Formats: sequence, C-alpha cells, structure tokens
Amino acid sequence: MKKLKEKLEKEFWDFVTIITLFFVCTIIFVLAKLAPLAAICWIMFLFFASFYPVKWMIQFFFFLLKRKKGE
Repeated sequence: MKKLKEKLEKEFWDFVTIITLFFVCTIIFVLAKLAPLAAICWIMFLFFASFYPVKWMIQFFFFLLKRKKGE
C-alpha cells in the first residue's frame, strides 16, 4: 500500500509540474506575441488537465472493483 501511495504522489507532482509548465509557456508566448506556440501550449495544458483526472478516476474504479471482488 505504501508503494502505491508513493507512486500516486509522484504521479500527482508530475501532473502539477506538467500543467504549470504548459500554463507558464502559454503566458510567455502570448506576451511575446507568438500566438501559434501559445495555442499549442494551451491545447497541451487542456489535454493534460483533463487526461490525468480521468485516468485517476478509472484507476480508482478498478481499485474498487478489485477490492469488492476480493471480499
């Protein structure tokens, strides 16, 4: 269980890092008037912001199914 918690914690901080990176890049590119690059960074920001939570919900659902099946 401790190994799973460490894995999830690392994955969460990876998520925070990726989201922050794309968001900051979007702001920098907008201020530099590089709209195509800003748009790409914004799309990546939105993709990761939606992908990771869905992935975590699916993992949690499978965890509950495994746990229920084991009982």
